[in-house]
Amino acid sequence: MRIQYCRDLISDSITVCREQGIVTLSAVILAFLASFIIYPYYHFVSGYERICDYDTSKIRLIKIDPQKIKYRAIKRHKYIELSGEHGVVGTMHGNWDLCRRPICPSQTYRKHKEKSGFYKKSSNKVDYLICSLQSQGYVPQWNLNDRTVSIQGLELYDEPWLAVGRKNEPIRWERGIHRIIAAQILGLDYIYAYVVLVHPEADYESFIEEYHIDNQ
Repeated sequence: MRIQYCRDLISDSITVCREQGIVTLSAVILAFLASFIIYPYYHFVSGYERICDYDTSKIRLIKIDPQKIKYRAIKRHKYIELSGEHGVVGTMHGNWDLCRRPICPSQTYRKHKEKSGFYKKSSNKVDYLICSLQSQGYVPQWNLNDRTVSIQGLELYDEPWLAVGRKNEPIRWERGIHRIIAAQILGLDYIYAYVVLVHPEADYESFIEEYHIDNQ
């Protein structure tokens, strides 16, 4: 458990430090000290500081240019609940918005097609979505089926979930990564998505004012 914990902590700390422009060695030292000296504060160091207000009123359905979604969050599923009764929602403190990787649609798609197993299945799903989007455009999930996903007692249609980082950057948080990649490859004008998480330093009101549409 401790070994896996250290591995996760080092990985997340390096990611955060790179985003902040700190050298990799500093990140490793920080991770080492945090692991053995300040173990109880793991969630603060890694970015998953569990200070969340669980305010479901901040959930909004938006219409956004997929090209503006440049990052995908790095999440440790065993440390944080993403959906269901205990799913994080609303405003959450910490450096979670810096724990992220760029979305490089063409590069990711090409690499997945060259592999097998899970990655091959992933590229096949993108292939299917590309064909569907080319023929129909982006059709909202509520016009396709009744499938919903629960979070904090709310049922949301199966659209991508986004988080808003401290600089008002949209970050793919959960669900819909294949749709985002396919839409980016095709250069679609918009997709639908839910904002479920917000960094306290973000200008939430201006972000919602720019992208918000009436909830379905």
